[in-house]
Amino acid sequence: MFSRNLKQKKAQLLQKIDFELNSGSLTKSSKALNEFISLFPNSPTPYVLLADAYNKEKNYYDAFQSFKRAEELLETNLSPKSTRTDLEILIGIRNSLTGCALRHYTRNQKTKADASLVEQLVKEGYDDSFLFFVLGKEAYLKKDFSNAKTFLDKALKRGNLCVDDLITDAYFLRGMSCINLELITQGESDLKYVAEHNKDKGFCVETYLAEFYENRGEYGKSIEHGFNASLIKDNLNNPQE
Repeated sequence: MFSRNLKQKKAQLLQKIDFELNSGSLTKSSKALNEFISLFPNSPTPYVLLADAYNKEKNYYDAFQSFKRAEELLETNLSPKSTRTDLEILIGIRNSLTGCALRHYTRNQKTKADASLVEQLVKEGYDDSFLFFVLGKEAYLKKDFSNAKTFLDKALKRGNLCVDDLITDAYFLRGMSCINLELITQGESDLKYVAEHNKDKGFCVETYLAEFYENRGEYGKSIEHGFNASLIKDNLNNPQE
């Protein structure tokens, strides 16, 4: 009888929480939410719902923290008897954590980029090209070319960036990092890929390499890259129909 009443109470509270979520009034101070957590402290469900509410508000930092609590509870509850559904829910929450970390970074990029959530996930062993790309980009901007190359190697090796512009950006950042690390052959190879796949960036790449080799006294290569830059510029100014 007690067990049946508890199940009914659980269903009622979830209904109230779901109503608050859909009406946009769900917050961490919700009476129904906190009563649910008090009665069912090992359940990840209220934290997932709260994370959804934060996501709707584009508050990705707090959404991340709620998903993190749900992940911790699921991991604690996992056992050899756990079902495939339990594992699928955990994978879904981890994908949501990755999404929140990336959206939080992207949203704050124009003011003050905050890659702390991305860094946290990578330290915890998350293996995702987008996370590695962010850390590679941030390391490059800080002129930490060694770490930039390390993270961008992982991003490109993982192979799931999926977006052409991001792939080109990854090659560009790794190529520039390699040039600064005196890994000229790999750097040129990466930048050649960029020039072939993005004409705007290709012009910048060829111009940079022309100046780079001129400063090194390698005038033959400088002239070659300067000529390539001129060709790209002509093609940009006079695109073929």
